[in-house]
Amino acid sequence: MKAVSVRQLKSNPSAALRDAREQPVVVLNRKEPEALLLHLSDNSLLAEPGIRLALATALYKDESLSLGRAAEFSGVALAEFIDHISRLGIPVVRGGAVREDVATLDKWLRTSESDLLLNKSNVSVDMKQREKRRTDGENPEQQDRSGRQPDNRPFQGGVT
Repeated sequence: MKAVSVRQLKSNPSAALRDAREQPVVVLNRKEPEALLLHLSDNSLLAEPGIRLALATALYKDESLSLGRAAEFSGVALAEFIDHISRLGIPVVRGGAVREDVATLDKWLRTSESDLLLNKSNVSVDMKQREKRRTDGENPEQQDRSGRQPDNRPFQGGVT
């Protein structure tokens, strides 16, 4: 196992990656181990059960991979990956745009609800007016298009 400092890693990251092809590299920060570099060209580590899924989950959680790329990297179907991260409490949908969409939808629903209540009150007023006409002896269904009641006199024949 080889060790490099954070300063060495910053100044020459490709050297640390070359070294990691041959053996694991420990990154030291003030003489304390900070990270471990493993080269992934050797699929033995990635072939271990759960390693790809765990790595894809961590990369998705850190927003380094999209949902689709993380599922692809993990080697599982998208729906299965969504189930997996949901069980872990990691949000499937994230970002500011989604929050804005939810706020817009909320506003629209409140407006629609108030419109619905307004329409309901208008229908209620209309029904009350119809009921009043009925009790006054008028039949709204018999009104002609002008809104006048038809003449209830019997037909006398001839031209009127």
